[in-house]
Order: sequence, then structure tokens, then C-alpha cells
Amino acid sequence: MNAFLWFVAAAIAIPLAWVLLKTVLAFTVPDKISGALLFKQELKRHGIPYEHLPDGFFTECVAWADELSSFIGYGSKLKKKAEFVKAIEHLAVMIALYRSNPSHYLFASSEGSSDTYREMFRKYDLRRSP
Repeated sequence: MNAFLWFVAAAIAIPLAWVLLKTVLAFTVPDKISGALLFKQELKRHGIPYEHLPDGFFTECVAWADELSSFIGYGSKLKKKAEFVKAIEHLAVMIALYRSNPSHYLFASSEGSSDTYREMFRKYDLRRSP
């Protein structure tokens, strides 16, 4: 019976420790590092090759997500972090859409203005595969 209790305690403690570690790291690792890693993970999840892209691309995308999350996630640090993750995920989806359909209406420029997504995606030649 004693071994069973230790097994149950370990089964509860290990996932709890993992969540706690991830939470602590999420708030201690700078966004420019965690954001770039998350962004690469999202690109990989969408089947987008990123090895040929320069570091400046990831820096620019993380800065964009950070700026957006600062604006939308005004208030608590937790809300800002959640918006930061959403912005990174959204950017990966937009890249996948751009690669499959660059003439999509979301990338059209209106009169007198330019589309930020399209400009950034063209700047780094995201249509090409390595």
C-alpha cells in the first residue's frame, strides 16, 4: 500500500512540476528568445521551412508580436504573455496563407497604404522553398 501511495504522489507531482517549470520559464526567459523558439515551432507545425531565413526575420516577427501584445494585452503580465503567444501563432498562419495564396485579399494594399504582412513576407522571400 505504501508503494502505491508513492506511485500516486509521483504521478501527480511530475506533471505539476512540469507545468510549474514551464510557467516560471515563460516569465523569466526574455520574449525575444522564447518568441523566436515558439515562432520556429509554429512554422514547423505548418510545414514552412525556415532554415534559410535570416535571424533578422525572427527578430522582426518577435518585435511585431511584442508590440501587438503590448497594445492588446494592456493590464496584467499574464494577459500580455497570452496575447504574445496568439500573435506569434497568428503570424505563422498568415505566412502559411501567403505561401499558398499570395493574392489573397488579406495581402491586398488599399489606396495610399501598404500591407505590413505582404511587405515583410516579400522582404524575406517567404514564397520560395530552400
